[in-house]
Amino acid sequence: MVLGNNIRIERARNRITQEQLAEKIGVSKACISLWENNKSSPSMRDMAKLKKILNLNVDKILEEMENEVIDIEKT
Repeated sequence: MVLGNNIRIERARNRITQEQLAEKIGVSKACISLWENNKSSPSMRDMAKLKKILNLNVDKILEEMENEVIDIEKT
């Protein structure tokens, strides 16, 4: 859930629409929606583009995702 939320937040913070982001990355608007709703994940190539376009802190996102996995494993 962390990745999609971060993409959505940073896209909004940068005042970029899903359509604009999709065009910059070279994917469909539907693909951006799937990422933001945690229905799919971007490829590593697309993650690199997201990092550059949205100034995403990938290390922070990965750490948060790791913490989610740890929490799930504890239950």
